[in-house]
Amino acid sequence: MSVSPLLQYFADELRIARESAGMTQEQLATCAYVSKSTIAMVETCQRPPKKDLTTALDSTFDTEGRFERMREALLKAEVAPEWFLPWRDREREATALRSYHSGLVEGLLQAPDYIRAVLRADASLTDDDVDQRVAARLERQSILAVENPPMLIAVVDEATLRRPVGGPQVMHAQCRYLLEASQRPRTLIQVIPLSAGMHPGLDGPFVIASFDGAGEAVYLDGQRGFIVDRPEVISAVKASWETLRAEALSQRQSADLIAEVAESWISNDS
Repeated sequence: MSVSPLLQYFADELRIARESAGMTQEQLATCAYVSKSTIAMVETCQRPPKKDLTTALDSTFDTEGRFERMREALLKAEVAPEWFLPWRDREREATALRSYHSGLVEGLLQAPDYIRAVLRADASLTDDDVDQRVAARLERQSILAVENPPMLIAVVDEATLRRPVGGPQVMHAQCRYLLEASQRPRTLIQVIPLSAGMHPGLDGPFVIASFDGAGEAVYLDGQRGFIVDRPEVISAVKASWETLRAEALSQRQSADLIAEVAESWISNDS
């Protein structure tokens, strides 16, 4: 796994601070109430720093929160596959996002425990990797909480709400998360009911991004998503989008269905 520049910077600053203080890794570990191996792994970028460590480092070196600020910067720099990063940048620039997902909830609307359950499907990720990616995805969602957020219209298949990702409690919390998100003035969530049967969205998820005075782009999601700017593809995806919106329930009906599914996860688990 490649090392991010921010993680390397943190490791270098930690080593410099320790050596400037004339401390060995073992001595620093004693002061920070961690093992020597933890210090060694952080200094060699094998493990990202945790909050209890950065708090101890700032206290030990009297750095007034500098190590904690670096840790927060690490979390904000989303840990994501290289192929996703160009879309993340487009997403931040968009004035409107129209998304359809049938397998999983749209990433911008995923609850913390749901994100964790999704990431756990990748056996190559360590616990620290998962922690970082959960924090990063939640940071990604911050674009919806700014003063002038993009308009988000998310269409989700009912089957997604009924798929037991992480178990009943996780799914109950995820449904409630969607209901809370739908209360935002520029976020609209609609559900395509199972009764709709076959529809164009079953070919795969996508997102249409609109930019102020700069046209549109489409992100075709999947195992490895990719961005499409070709007009003929955008036109075809937009046609599918209109069909999906026609199949979807109204905003109020969708909220009622999400609430019903949320309660079903609790009642079925009791």
